[in-house]
Amino acid sequence: KYKTDNETLLQLYAVTKNYKKAFPLANKLYIESGDITLLGQSAIYEYESSQKKDDKVVLGDVVKKLKRVVDANTDPLYENYLGYILIDHEINVKEGIRYIKNVLKVQPDSAFYLDSLAWGYYKSGNCKEAYSIMKKVIDIEGLEDEELINHWNAIHSKCKP
Repeated sequence: KYKTDNETLLQLYAVTKNYKKAFPLANKLYIESGDITLLGQSAIYEYESSQKKDDKVVLGDVVKKLKRVVDANTDPLYENYLGYILIDHEINVKEGIRYIKNVLKVQPDSAFYLDSLAWGYYKSGNCKEAYSIMKKVIDIEGLEDEELINHWNAIHSKCKP
């Protein structure tokens, strides 16, 4: 309506969490520019806009895209996202943990990335590590984020020392 440029429009869609519109626009911009970060954004928006997060076709497409991005880009956001999806959907928990550990080499104190690692340890049955790391995350972030609450509750109830 206001003839804004597509990059700005994509940012607006992302900020307002309108992933259904952000996904095709990011994909279009990636095709036009070849900018690998736009492929990463497209993958994230595809996943976030999916009504069935466990849809195998969507997961396969998202994982494939994110692996391409991670191979070409060192931004930890994409590597963490890939690792977390591999862990959360139990596609390949060990591989997911490897991605998360790699990200933590760059940002070792990130509660966001530590949460992913704790979740990976939980999913792999390593309760001691999961609890220890998740306790650190809660000490840093508290219990205000819904995903942190869910992870803490699961890990605390199964893995409490």
